[in-house]
Amino acid sequence: MNLNLLSNYRKELFGACILGVLAGHALPDMNAYHSSFLYYFVKLFSLIGVRGFIFLSGFGLYYSFRKSDHTGGG
Repeated sequence: MNLNLLSNYRKELFGACILGVLAGHALPDMNAYHSSFLYYFVKLFSLIGVRGFIFLSGFGLYYSFRKSDHTGGG
């Protein structure tokens, strides 16, 4: 996997993930559409958005930690 490509589009991916999280918060208001394609699409988009946001946050923290000089001493 080319991590440079992931790093280059990280902000755009964060934006898409945030939209997924927002869609998940709108999901309880979609009870009338429970059996429709739109409901399942929003549910899937939300699941991917939350997990993607967590992954990208961890990815950024890992590389930030790796760049900084942490020697373990006070």
